[in-house]
Parts: sequence; structure tokens; C-alpha cells
Amino acid sequence: MQRRQSYLLILGILFILAGIALPYTGIATESPASASLISAGIAMLIVTAVTAMRSRDEVPSDERTKKIGAYGITYSWLLTLVLILIFFWIDYLDLAVLGLQAVLGVLLFTMVLSARVFQWFLFRKGDV
Repeated sequence: MQRRQSYLLILGILFILAGIALPYTGIATESPASASLISAGIAMLIVTAVTAMRSRDEVPSDERTKKIGAYGITYSWLLTLVLILIFFWIDYLDLAVLGLQAVLGVLLFTMVLSARVFQWFLFRKGDV
């Protein structure tokens, strides 16, 4: 386990313990603050465990992986710009009523998922 992963593991455990102890201290008697800390701690533990298991077999980082990662994110950014342009024209021509939350949600998921898909495709291809 790398030093960064062990720090995240310790931080996740501290978040969980703070979330459990928070209602008993009297500082925050509401449960959302406690639940948020516990959820953040569990998320940190899960992410740390998954990255620790995945990083056993792969090279941490080299020029090729950085280049493929950068190109994947660049392609994702370009796809997101095209989607923003499509949303603009849909709104400008009054083809549909677009809610702000829906548009931002679609853009967020498009950015994240397309970046991973482009990186996965470029890694399978072997190079850019």
C-alpha cells in the first residue's frame, strides 16, 4: 500500500469515527452532519480499497499513460463542448424546455463517462 493510500485509509476511518461521535458531543445534534461524515468516510475506504487492488498489477505512471489520459480527457472536453452547443440550439430554437439541473446533470455525466470511455479505448488501441 502506498503512503497516499494509507493516509486516505486513516482519514476515512477518522471521518467515520467523527460521524459516530458527533451526535454525542452536542456540537451538532442533527443527523445530516453525522450521516455526511460517515458517508464520506465509507466512500474514502471503498475508493482506497479499490485503487489498492487495481494498482498491484499496473505501472503507476509513465509517459504513455499520461499521454493517453490527457488525450482521453481532451476528447471528452471536446464532446462536452459539442453537447453544450446542441443544448444552446435546442433552447434557442425553442425545441424543448431545458431545466438547469437536467442540463448540468447530463453535462456532468457526459464529461466523466466519456473521459473514461475515451481513455479505455485509447489504452486498448495502444497509443494515441
